[in-house]
Amino acid sequence: MKEFLETLPVNHWVVLTMLIVGALAFIYSVYYFFSKEGRDERGRSVFAKASMLTFVSTIIIFSVYSAYPELFVISMRASSFLIVLGLAIVTTIQFIGIVLFNKFL
Repeated sequence: MKEFLETLPVNHWVVLTMLIVGALAFIYSVYYFFSKEGRDERGRSVFAKASMLTFVSTIIIFSVYSAYPELFVISMRASSFLIVLGLAIVTTIQFIGIVLFNKFL
């Protein structure tokens, strides 16, 4: 596991992919929040449910990170990579939540 985490930050394609996915998910969330559909009562409900899902996933990610503190002492690059990975996961979960709640609710 240590070797795997040490090689991930070096691979610039993984970092670039995470940045693109996280940025696109964030941009879509902001766009949906300010769009006409996001301003009505149903849109606010969808955004609120997706935000609650994001809040719960953030707590889970922080709990996992605090349960395995040895992951952060491997190297500074690996720890910053794990933080960026957590942010990308959270924004992606919010994007998926908005899309799913918008289609099925």
